Amino acid sequence: MCLNNNRILEEFVIKLKQQHYAPSSIKAYKSAVKNFLKAFESHELHLIESKTIHNYILELKCLLEISIAHQRQILVAIDKLYLFNFNKKLNLSSYYPKRKTNLLPKFLNCDEIKALLEGCKNLKHLCILKLMYGCGLRISETINLQPSDINFEAMQLTIRAINTSNTRTVPVPKSLLISLNEYLLVYGPKTFLFKGQNTPQYSSKSIQNFIKRYAQKNRINKKITPYMLRHSYATHQLQRGMNIKLLQELIGHLNIKTTERYSHITNISTASISNPLDQL
Repeated sequence: MCLNNNRILEEFVIKLKQQHYAPSSIKAYKSAVKNFLKAFESHELHLIESKTIHNYILELKCLLEISIAHQRQILVAIDKLYLFNFNKKLNLSSYYPKRKTNLLPKFLNCDEIKALLEGCKNLKHLCILKLMYGCGLRISETINLQPSDINFEAMQLTIRAINTSNTRTVPVPKSLLISLNEYLLVYGPKTFLFKGQNTPQYSSKSIQNFIKRYAQKNRINKKITPYMLRHSYATHQLQRGMNIKLLQELIGHLNIKTTERYSHITNISTASISNPLDQL
């Protein structure tokens, strides 16, 4: 972030403190504004229109799977930035996403996942599908993977969270490691694991497009999104008896309540859970 934006951020935090905002609110607003300034560091901030900011939020929603509450928080922070630092009222409230009640993640059943994978003959696409389902990755985490993130010996994958310093390590299924090894030999990626056709990094839009295409080709009669692969991973792991706290760690949820949504859409398979009596 450029020096001018650092100064803007510092002034913004000072304004928040002067108005006696809670430390937790200051921390959240500062983080949101820092990311916003970084995303638009090549723009004249006072010329950015409200619609452009709205599109920025929609892109974050698509890439990072941020919640409705988080979207609203970012918009509030940007609104305050322009009011405090530029004395400009954007009135972004019209773009606040409406809160939805009882919104449960949509997922695919095992037969649909199998049909999607078996119908994919493109090695790069297959690895992406297997990573998102087999490791529960977000679309942003998938396209930001690097070859060095794969530990074949330990059968693990290191995932770096976007816009934070947090990392997590997840186990990688053997079948996925075989596909990834073949992919590395064929494509030989250098920086990002998945290269675009004319760009150093594969795009989220390309993933959305080919998943939709494979779903139609294999007659999966659902409106499929990349997120559904991650949701399917979480749902199927709970069905097999995985502890919800462990699932939270594997899929990288900061709040356990986010993970608990999956417990409302699945019947835990009693066949997969051992009884302590059987261990005596």
